[in-house]
Amino acid sequence: MNKGVASGDIGDLSTAEQCYDKALSLDPNYSDACYNKAELFLKQERFEDSIPYYDRSLEINPNDFSALYGRGTAYLNIAMRKRDKQESNESDLQEALTSFDKALNTAIKLNPQQEINLYNNRGVALYMLGREEEALECSDHILAINPQSTRGLYLKNMCTGKPLFKGINDPEFFKGWLEDIAEK
Repeated sequence: MNKGVASGDIGDLSTAEQCYDKALSLDPNYSDACYNKAELFLKQERFEDSIPYYDRSLEINPNDFSALYGRGTAYLNIAMRKRDKQESNESDLQEALTSFDKALNTAIKLNPQQEINLYNNRGVALYMLGREEEALECSDHILAINPQSTRGLYLKNMCTGKPLFKGINDPEFFKGWLEDIAEK
């Protein structure tokens, strides 16, 4: 398992996958191996492949914030790909929303630092479902935490269609954007 993590960190994704497979063959209930394999697939943009491993990880540990967040992110990316291909994506968006909602309940207790990320992704999923009012509530929540949050401002802009900032030529926006990236 440690070799899998180290291999993934240096970009040897094939070896990482083999290590996670080995760990799961020894113990199919090893939630960290399930989660790490799901994250590996997410990193490779193999979103559909990641879902069963997030699901298995959550069967073992239902309140795992990281697995809930990763699962929601995978479904959101699947939905965005389908949207780009003009395919139906509502069920994927609903799955993303369910995962983000569960992660929010967990995050508030265990990991309040992730609140902005969760509300942002939840808001995007709601917006894509045509639920702009609820998405706007997410942006308002983000901006209540950090009024300079570019994610909150961008989400609000999507929902209202009103430009709320000048863009990267505005020094204050650029500074906030850099701070947001540094938080990730």
